[in-house]
Amino acid sequence: MKNCTGHILIQFFLGIVLCSAQNFRYTYYKNSDLPFKKVSQINQDAQGYIWIASDKGLFRFDGTQFEDFNLTLKSRNIKSLLSTHRDTLYFSNDEGLFQLTYQEGRPKINKWVETSEAENLMGYPEELFRDSKGRFWVSQLDGSVFSIDASGKLQRKFQLSNHPKTRKITFGEDKNNTIWAMIPEEGLFYLNENQKKFSLFQTFSAGQHFATNGTNLIVVGNDIKIFTLDDNKNVKQEKVINSDGIQFNQISKDLEGNYFLSADKELFSLEIDKGTFQKVFGSNDPHRVEELPFVSFDHLFFSPSELRKGGDIWVSTRHGFGILQFPFFQSVSGLPHDNVLSINTHSKNKVLLAMGNLFQLEKANTSFSFEKNLELSRVSSISTFNDMTWYGTSDGSILFFKNGLQQRVYNLSEVGGGIFFMSTDHVGETWFCQAPLDKPILGVKKVSSTGTIVDYGVQKGINSRILVIKEGGRSEIYAAGIGADSYLFKYDRENDTFQDKSLPFKFEVGSNFEVHDLTIDHQGVVWLATTDGLLKYDTETINRVNLGPYTTQEIRSIASSKDGNLWLATDTNGLIFYGKNKSYVQFDESSGTPSKVSTYRNLSIDQNEFLWFGTAEGVVYSSVANAGPLRTKSPIIKSILVNDKNTEQNEMLNVHEKSRVELQVSTTAFPGKEVLYQYKIIDDEHLRIGSDHASWSDPINSSKIPLPEIKSGDYTLKIRGQQKGGHMWSTPSILHLTVKPMWYSTWWGVLILSIGGVLLFWVTTRQWGRFKTRNLRKLLLEEQLILAKKEALLVKKDSALKLQQEELKSTGANVYMLNRLLSSLPQSGTWPEIFKGLKRLIELPTGIDAFEIARVDGGEIKYQGFHRNKTGHIRRKEEFNEKENFASYVATTGKPLIIDNVSQQALNYLCNVPENDFSSHLFVPFQQQGNTAVFCVYGTEEKKFSQRDLSLIQILTNFLGLITSKPLKEDV
Repeated sequence: MKNCTGHILIQFFLGIVLCSAQNFRYTYYKNSDLPFKKVSQINQDAQGYIWIASDKGLFRFDGTQFEDFNLTLKSRNIKSLLSTHRDTLYFSNDEGLFQLTYQEGRPKINKWVETSEAENLMGYPEELFRDSKGRFWVSQLDGSVFSIDASGKLQRKFQLSNHPKTRKITFGEDKNNTIWAMIPEEGLFYLNENQKKFSLFQTFSAGQHFATNGTNLIVVGNDIKIFTLDDNKNVKQEKVINSDGIQFNQISKDLEGNYFLSADKELFSLEIDKGTFQKVFGSNDPHRVEELPFVSFDHLFFSPSELRKGGDIWVSTRHGFGILQFPFFQSVSGLPHDNVLSINTHSKNKVLLAMGNLFQLEKANTSFSFEKNLELSRVSSISTFNDMTWYGTSDGSILFFKNGLQQRVYNLSEVGGGIFFMSTDHVGETWFCQAPLDKPILGVKKVSSTGTIVDYGVQKGINSRILVIKEGGRSEIYAAGIGADSYLFKYDRENDTFQDKSLPFKFEVGSNFEVHDLTIDHQGVVWLATTDGLLKYDTETINRVNLGPYTTQEIRSIASSKDGNLWLATDTNGLIFYGKNKSYVQFDESSGTPSKVSTYRNLSIDQNEFLWFGTAEGVVYSSVANAGPLRTKSPIIKSILVNDKNTEQNEMLNVHEKSRVELQVSTTAFPGKEVLYQYKIIDDEHLRIGSDHASWSDPINSSKIPLPEIKSGDYTLKIRGQQKGGHMWSTPSILHLTVKPMWYSTWWGVLILSIGGVLLFWVTTRQWGRFKTRNLRKLLLEEQLILAKKEALLVKKDSALKLQQEELKSTGANVYMLNRLLSSLPQSGTWPEIFKGLKRLIELPTGIDAFEIARVDGGEIKYQGFHRNKTGHIRRKEEFNEKENFASYVATTGKPLIIDNVSQQALNYLCNVPENDFSSHLFVPFQQQGNTAVFCVYGTEEKKFSQRDLSLIQILTNFLGLITSKPLKEDV
């Protein structure tokens, strides 16, 4: 055969990743603000709540909040926790056994069996177990166990050990309904129903715990022993698994029958058939694997999970508790986190992966192993058909293999660059897209069934560059690519040409519009992943799909499932699930993807319905087949506040129109992530005619939901929640709501208001008349008072006007007299001549009763002047002290001073009130031949001098300073 090299394709050097290897995403609750420290056991009720038996009591956990249920308990050291059916839990403490049941939606705790110090009665219960016959088994630390019937009546005490104190006894039941009990480091016992006693099966000095597996027993301690028994409890076969020095302290079986071993701070999965155990690691980040963080593994509980058949694993530890879960997407352990170029899932149980290097992934049980091809490199695209495989490379070659042997190489490097996409149709012809180099490549090519390369360009009906070509629906082939005018083409097999099926857009798209990927569903609808969102083409119309905030987001890959749902890979926002019911859910890195950045055309669903997603940092696959969004638990209404007061909860709520209603809701989610809520209120009249017309409210990012005011009537309130990170909206919780009208809206309220209104109108009218009369009288009196005040004001103004006229006359007279005085004073005269002229100040009617001129002479101040009622020249002197006399004060400050009442104002300037006969004083400082002098004017009446008088005296002193050339002396 031409180009047959004889090389076998699959030559690998990496080891196979065993399917038993399990990595879990973990959440560890160990913060110091937890209401407890040590956790003994964990269980779950039918409503989804987690119940925690701790050293501080019994707590209920919804994923975010802990509720304390210890008010009625005297002993808070909870030893064991057991769920029997939908609404009932049993637990033990030092007081005895308690029963927890739900009544009207609320947990209620009742004492079931009390402890007693009496012989043959239960003392301090430890482990609880319920067998298939409905009997309860209780262990004690004195080596005894009790059987209790379903009513809580003690049936029998069995003494298994003679030691005064033993380790905690645990129970189990095999498929023959035989009850087994084990005392650690002593032995394993079974119940002989006929003899009504426990018989020793075997002594285990190093045995710590056991489990049943059909008719087999598994005992763990310093090794793992597996016993196969006959019907008489005789050992048919014993198998020992070496523990490699690990001391196991517990073995637990999950919901699918898988076994887990715990050893201090480590957890292992056990494969009985293979006789091996594998260590369990944590992987909260797809890029790494790490040790589990728990300080101990004291007890394991398994709760149902959508992503793992064996359930989520709850870990009880000495310090807090934790949960181990599968993420929505899992990585293949050991596979590089490189950029994914191509994923091919058309081989059953095998996946081919190109990340530069070529990897083959093979499914084994619940996980995948991988092998790396050493001979092929630079692989950029892959396509398969039956036993044939085509590999496109980044240097423009296509390698054709059949049954693992290379058959032919197509070198297309002269035409263009790398082969970036390949797909094979139902007749075995492989279509491929090639990247351009120095010139554009229009159309698409194929490798025909005869092995020849056929070009489909402009002559074959394609005038655009093509990025993807796929077959689907009714074996229809569509090609799509770049450009808003010609972006979609359909292959006509009969004529071996393509037809342009592009329709004009009725919505806006970008100038660089491209179709990155496409898929064709079973109805023949073509879904396009484009730069401008998800487009739907049904041969007649092209529409953009509403994806909320992601409507115009660039979509790089698309895949459709058998049931018609779509998976979309965005450029930077992870994955979007688009359901047949037109709902959408976003998946991001919290779902287990290594990156939110997807690569082009790398979403694929394999033959087993597992979803594969290629990103810039590696590939992941869905944890379950036929994957879809996870369910969110229906919200539980925990409390209702009406006008800020708690209201009794039931299925019917009665409120008034103006009532303020707030609902406190809770959704169990583990781990507790952010939950959004929506509500809608539907008129029951519309429900009766089958109409659900109301729309959902905007998402509420709070567990407190305030309701708007509602008109009177009967309504149905629906509340739903959505946990973020790949979860759909929950089934709504329903509350029936009756809104009553306010009392004044009823017929009797209207009647009362009408009668009251008439009476109020009559009383108001009567009182209004009286009020108006009183107001008119009051107004008349006020007008009279105003007139009287105006009259008095006019009289006062008239007096003031007359006074002003008199003052004007007086001022004019004073100015006239000052003018005459200044004219009579001699020019360049002596001081005796000047004083003779100044004496006229007290002789004329100036209002001045005395005046003095004070001059500063060393430490004294000397005065000369005249008094109206005294004859002769007045001379006197005082000590110069600005705190004792006004003349010294004015000479010091250099500022004139008017005193209206010397007895009242003197202390504002001096330490004492001067003794004289004058009430009014006026002082004006001036300079005389370089010496400071003060002109002092006195009046016997108060308020004698005004600013006008001050101005006149200042004029006088200025004149004196000009006409005198000799200094003022004492002998004038």
